[in-house]
Amino acid sequence: MYDWIASLLCLLGMALVWPFTRLIQGSWVGPGGVLVAIWVLAAGLPLVLCPSCYIIPQAYLLVLSFVVVGVLGSSLPVWGTKLRRTTKLVHRDSIVFLERAYWSFLILGCWSPILNFYKISSVFYSFYLFEIPHEVAAARYGGDYLAPVAVRVLDMLLFSAAIIGGLLTGLQNFGRTRVVIYSLWTIPMVVTIVLTTARVQLVIGSVFWLSGFIAGSAFQWSDGAFRPRRILLWTALTFWLSFLGFLAVQSLRVGKLDLETLAFLSSRIRTYFTGHMSALGYWLESYMKFSDSQIGGGVYTFGGISSLLGIYDREAGVWLDFAPVSDERCTNIFTAYRGLIEDFSLMGAFVVVFAISVLGGSGWVLLRQGKPTGIAIFGVYAAYVMLAPIVSVLNWNSTTGALLIFILVVFRLKVAGDQRFQRGGRAQDAF
Repeated sequence: MYDWIASLLCLLGMALVWPFTRLIQGSWVGPGGVLVAIWVLAAGLPLVLCPSCYIIPQAYLLVLSFVVVGVLGSSLPVWGTKLRRTTKLVHRDSIVFLERAYWSFLILGCWSPILNFYKISSVFYSFYLFEIPHEVAAARYGGDYLAPVAVRVLDMLLFSAAIIGGLLTGLQNFGRTRVVIYSLWTIPMVVTIVLTTARVQLVIGSVFWLSGFIAGSAFQWSDGAFRPRRILLWTALTFWLSFLGFLAVQSLRVGKLDLETLAFLSSRIRTYFTGHMSALGYWLESYMKFSDSQIGGGVYTFGGISSLLGIYDREAGVWLDFAPVSDERCTNIFTAYRGLIEDFSLMGAFVVVFAISVLGGSGWVLLRQGKPTGIAIFGVYAAYVMLAPIVSVLNWNSTTGALLIFILVVFRLKVAGDQRFQRGGRAQDAF
């Protein structure tokens, strides 16, 4: 009980930092706000939904420390800077350019499930829906099956479509039609997930879309609609939809669909959403005992690039070792902070988090000043922060490549001065 109360106090400490970020950065979804919100959710879920999980206060204290360092770093560029509403909005020609990029990446990315199905059916000689995912999952984790390079490139284009789709939604009036149109990337991605049971792909795609959406909304100064109550409501809805999606995919992976199996999988999937804090705490205790561990130098944080260069052989599940979450469950989700500590040591990880946060805060200032460069910087920062409870967003080449494409695309954007600019889906005279 003492551990639970101590962890709850750390969680409340994180929550109390949120109004501070709103006061300094002028938005609930500024760089500090995104950092606080995602970790209040990620650290709060285990305390609420998994009473049987091992609660380790050291993990909560570590996360609280990283959050405070991140908020201070992201507030540093904003401190003393007057961020006034600007009339420099994205030019209508740039909106057209973004739409063309979105549809191009989406159409090309639709070939990913097709090539995947062709490759899988030729290797496993099976076309039965419940047999293919089960066989592919076993082969992937056994090292006997690797998606072709062409498929991984197409997946990268789907991730690019996701973040650009979110940006387009944020830059224009938020509406149901636009949300549906700019979320069509989910269709080929869901088909791919059904075939390969790579559940994390949809999580990454959703994080990318949301990162682009927040960046676009903040650029247009329309992020005032983001209130804590609304953020928590949408987060809860997203959580339950993700839970049901994971349950469906896991059923395909197991190859069974009955009440007993669903009950077992529900308990197992709950571990995916709530086990990261227990795993981080368990690993942290071991790390503190053996502080002479070698420094990785970035092979975990930049796992995809390290694997591509032959420096590090990245595991299919990110980490090879598992940590106990409860008496019956274990997980290998240790959050991105384990990778940072493994790469740069504990003190070095704080320095890296501070530097990343300063960069995110600088992007926020540029974004608020009407400079498209800020969209790119803040968008990448938000994607890293929102995926941090699971793993580093740069762990895969497909995600790293998608973020680079996003940066290159955003650098092509133009803002309107005295010309006509695009806002709310129609051209208006600048004022």
